[in-house]
Amino acid sequence: MNLLKSKYDNSHPSKRNTDRKRWAFTAMLLIGILVVGSTSCKKNDDVVTAAGEEAESAWLQAYTSETPTGIIRYLSVNETNPTNTDISQSVEIGLNSDVYSYGEHPYTWSGDASTMTKWEVNKNTLEITPIGILSFASTALSTLEYVSEPIFLSETQGYFTGLKEGVIIEFNPSTMAIVKTFEVNPLPDSDILTSWYSEWKKYVSDGKLFLPITFDVPSSCCEYLAPNGGGAMVAVFDPETGTINYLQDKRLRSGSTSFLVDNAGEMFVFPNRRQFFAEPYFNVDISSIPRHSSLLKFNSNGNFDVDYEFDFEEVLGEVTFGTAPTFKFDNQIVLTYLDSTFQLSTSFENRWGSVYGEGASFQYKTVLIDMDSKEAVTFTVLDKYHGVEMLANIDNESYFVAYYDIGSKANSDILVQKGATNFMVVTEHEGGNFTYISKLW
Repeated sequence: MNLLKSKYDNSHPSKRNTDRKRWAFTAMLLIGILVVGSTSCKKNDDVVTAAGEEAESAWLQAYTSETPTGIIRYLSVNETNPTNTDISQSVEIGLNSDVYSYGEHPYTWSGDASTMTKWEVNKNTLEITPIGILSFASTALSTLEYVSEPIFLSETQGYFTGLKEGVIIEFNPSTMAIVKTFEVNPLPDSDILTSWYSEWKKYVSDGKLFLPITFDVPSSCCEYLAPNGGGAMVAVFDPETGTINYLQDKRLRSGSTSFLVDNAGEMFVFPNRRQFFAEPYFNVDISSIPRHSSLLKFNSNGNFDVDYEFDFEEVLGEVTFGTAPTFKFDNQIVLTYLDSTFQLSTSFENRWGSVYGEGASFQYKTVLIDMDSKEAVTFTVLDKYHGVEMLANIDNESYFVAYYDIGSKANSDILVQKGATNFMVVTEHEGGNFTYISKLW
């Protein structure tokens, strides 16, 4: 049972009865039945809490659903992660929207209205209620197709960033008010759309914000993707001085990079899946442009480590397409990839479908790589998926979204990683993709 709606009913109607003893007996019997029923507990999404008793936990999930009229976005809150999604028990948040959370509160961003809404979750019923709306309509953020997710430093300090327009907004999540607007150097190429939109893609160190840049691949080359440019990019913003630096490392092709933080707290920059879609844009020898298969290290002082590089192709041979590394622990890493037998479509229109579309004939491979010995062990638990991406780390466990198709339907699962090669399905979703998961308490 989804807990967005009340899980119990405290009313118990009675009938008039001239026999007071019979009425009292009936009332006591009804009360007993209600008490027993309200304190019973079922597994997973059927958990029922007693009247006045707080839910032990609150899990927030967000996902999209494909409909004849377009993609619709939903969020739901449950005491445990449900086995399957249930749109009838979820809250629709619109088409151009995203879901975030901080502490015990969900937040939703509406790109159509240029507003962010703060929600409160009832501790007993898990019903969600909007409690504050912050408008960015007067800022440059209202003109952006892509903005970063809000970066929360505390209950009273958060940031929204739009580097295409050269604006960073500081806001107070408690009062839902804008505190300050920073005008910073924008990304030089105004034709590029940038996005970094998942909790695990940003990092905060010594009060500075580290933002790995994702470029939405344009229809023609631009300076960051062209052979004379290129390079993974991380933006470093210092709220104290209001300044930003764009750091670029040309050992790794630009396009889409993300952070991977290992169990020792060290940061690594790795290629995300959009890296591989960039290839057909180049009318040059691919070997002349930066690599797309290396793992780079990013130091906590805000610079790339020039002495560190791990090239996956030294272990796996030529890799023509791969998803992001999903796990790094004790110098082991999990990678899902396609080998040189796969050929990416040279047509822009067919590129995405050739990798994720219905009827794709290729087979992904998943390996556990020992980065010390450079040995790879193949395992098959993720074979059915067309891509696996990390969503969050919760209670020291990593959660991922994994995509696959059945017929013409795009489907996805939320997976939790119990060990290096042990992935378990948490929630299944038909007809769309998961976009977010968090535990509010």
